[in-house]
Amino acid sequence: MSMSSIETVQQSIEELIEKFEGDPNFFTSEMDFHCYLYHLLVSKENLQRNFISKDEKNTGLVHAEYPSVLGFHVDLVVFEPKTIANYKLKEQRVMCQIEIKVWRSIARFNVENERQLRGRLGEDKQAHKFIIYLYLAKKPEYWQEFLADLRKLKGENEKIFLESTTAQALVTKIEPGISW
Repeated sequence: MSMSSIETVQQSIEELIEKFEGDPNFFTSEMDFHCYLYHLLVSKENLQRNFISKDEKNTGLVHAEYPSVLGFHVDLVVFEPKTIANYKLKEQRVMCQIEIKVWRSIARFNVENERQLRGRLGEDKQAHKFIIYLYLAKKPEYWQEFLADLRKLKGENEKIFLESTTAQALVTKIEPGISW
């Protein structure tokens, strides 16, 4: 049985976190994480196909810095393959949104930033949403404080998808259909 596109995204996120756990110095910036996850996604067979949009543009499924419903750019998205032909390239339905947040010094929890992030992602009701948090500094007390504050804020529809036990990484998943 072949994997669904969402399962492929989840597997790729797990591979990203495994790489971070095994070799944290491989990544020196947030963009390194974006690029590596993009590479993992487009290397998967079921995400490699090309499609023609309604405005006759040839496109793939995975895109970086794609404008959301509200016009904010999302770090990585995966288009809904079943509907690409029904929409223009810049108006595609997104099956999955991924945001990556990285800290190199003190991991500070900012309630307003987190609410804004979830609000922006929540406007796209049909998309699965993943928020990947990574902490590059070696100050576990800051990371633990951040996690405690995050757990207080996350909504009922937001679940911990993956929490690393060997690196300072956490991934949350917000299911489609429920907005903030």
